[in-house]
Amino acid sequence: MTDLSRGVEGAAAERLLTAVRGVGILFALPALLTTPFWPGALVHGIAWASLSAFVLGTLVIWLVTRRGLDAAARARLTFWALVFDIAIVSAFVLVFSYEVPNVTWALLIALPFDGALRYGWRGAAVVAAVAEAVFLVHSYLRDVMGGVTVTASAHFFVFSLLAMVGGVTGVLVEVWRRQTARYREQADELDRAHRVRDRLMAVTSHEIRGSLAAIGSSASLLQEQRDRLGPERVDRMLAATCRQAEHLLVLVDDLLVTGRGDERGLELNPVWGDLESTVTLAVSAAERSRRGHGLDLGRVEAVWCELDHQRVQQVVRNLVENAFKYSPAGAEVTVTTARTPTGVLLTVADEGGGIPADQQEELFEPFRRGHNASSTQGVGLGLYVVSRIVSAAGGTVEVRSEPGATEFTVALPCRTEPVGTDLAGAQRRTGE
Repeated sequence: MTDLSRGVEGAAAERLLTAVRGVGILFALPALLTTPFWPGALVHGIAWASLSAFVLGTLVIWLVTRRGLDAAARARLTFWALVFDIAIVSAFVLVFSYEVPNVTWALLIALPFDGALRYGWRGAAVVAAVAEAVFLVHSYLRDVMGGVTVTASAHFFVFSLLAMVGGVTGVLVEVWRRQTARYREQADELDRAHRVRDRLMAVTSHEIRGSLAAIGSSASLLQEQRDRLGPERVDRMLAATCRQAEHLLVLVDDLLVTGRGDERGLELNPVWGDLESTVTLAVSAAERSRRGHGLDLGRVEAVWCELDHQRVQQVVRNLVENAFKYSPAGAEVTVTTARTPTGVLLTVADEGGGIPADQQEELFEPFRRGHNASSTQGVGLGLYVVSRIVSAAGGTVEVRSEPGATEFTVALPCRTEPVGTDLAGAQRRTGE
């Protein structure tokens, strides 16, 4: 169904069609008044009854369009308005079948337009078929009332005309509908990008300024009072500065993925590498969020795989950081990898409080944070970045959560070989 049955624009378009019906009434009334003769009282009465139904139906449709309608009501209105148009046009075509020469049948050409505007090429095809059936009845009545036989060539001409009008109009409407949908999607994406940018600037400026202020303060203090500070305090300040710098690096990495994922698409550079080393580096980078958590890496499988290992490290780091942040201190975090027939499987599980079901669908949206986010550091980009990288790699990420256990599973398609394999020989076998 096209846009005529949806939203405010659908109601406005239906009111526009009602205005067209009003113009039709202005033409139909003088046509009946100036008709020189009628073949009988029955035909005369049917003509005026058809005009009365035309006026009354148009008024009813106009009144209905003035009301606030939900989607289902708009769909019903669209259908019955089309049925009404078919019935009225058919009535006038059949009533004036006796005319010689007869031109009223030309009203049938308007019906495929009506069907196309409402339901695209399918509506045009169905309504054109109905119009052709009406023309057959019209031809029979001409023969009965006026003794005029419609030739086969005339039937072929009318049928071809209706089919052509229906087909061309249907195709044009479909093209218009798709272009409109594409423009709306682009407008929505642009609006979303602007909102993300504004939110990004508002949220990250606080994070960046805070880290830079801490680094600057520590550097200034060390520069001015290093001789008066004890070695232990100097070490603590340097360690804090390193943590803030690491936080900035992580934030910048996530911001780069966010920008590229939204605008130009994220480009990956897959190379052969050791997945176990990649996971180990990622876990080390996530240590800043660890608060006495247990860490189980015993099921990380040693395997060669062809992936963008820098991005995979980012995925694992963000998942492990999330596990550290949203599970209580001392809880166990488990990282597992496995080789599969189509690639590798990464799993990060924790013993946190779980993620409410109503929040799980929004986990991978930018700036979405957990229900206990107020007690944790971050801007809400970690899982969004994970989803963008995994999507760019052609993989999937799933979450299963219940009170006391949350598990993220990432499936990445890639070529793999067991560690210990002659990697150069494996590459030659695969055609590299």
